[in-house]
Amino acid sequence: MTKRISATLIASLLLCLALTITASDATVGRTLQSKLNGVADTTSVGTVIIAFNKSNGLSKSHPDVVRGVGIVNGMKLDRLGVVAAAETAWQVRELAGNGAVRSIWANDRLQYFDEKARTLGGVERLRTYAAFTKANRPARPRQRRISVVINDSGIESTPADLQLSKNVIQNIQILTDNHTLSGFTPLVIVGNLPDTDLNVGRGRVAIGQRGNPDH
Repeated sequence: MTKRISATLIASLLLCLALTITASDATVGRTLQSKLNGVADTTSVGTVIIAFNKSNGLSKSHPDVVRGVGIVNGMKLDRLGVVAAAETAWQVRELAGNGAVRSIWANDRLQYFDEKARTLGGVERLRTYAAFTKANRPARPRQRRISVVINDSGIESTPADLQLSKNVIQNIQILTDNHTLSGFTPLVIVGNLPDTDLNVGRGRVAIGQRGNPDH
């Protein structure tokens, strides 16, 4: 009887230990996990996002956790409590077993669902809300100074109707190439740029619709 109880107790302790080890492992995103499956430790998995077990931003020791697996440069977002860096499969696996790490995610490309956003944000309902549209006519503001943020592909602030420091308050670009930065650095913001629309022109269209005094 004593042997049976002892065996049961040992099995229970082993189970608790196994559960404790599993619980300490960080969450690895689905896309990143698929990259890790069956690949050698030296395989590059690209840039990953590392979140830490803290609710009030990064501490001074968090970059040291990343340095501990041989990563010497990357981007840090102090308030969000995350670090972005290019890693190998081994580095991800090592960090996933570190108790200071909450989760690791691949730097997946964003997918935009404009139709769903319009519905969730209430735009579609607002367009058919007669009482609201009646109370707020005309739709164009009556000579009010309104500031609008254009968070898009960038804007051109050189045309006469959209000049920087006149009806364009500021034009900034955020540099995000962490491969060229030394150490763990925050986002680098460069301001007072005449033209940040270096991609597809969406931002130029957006500011033309909202910032042009003739619209």
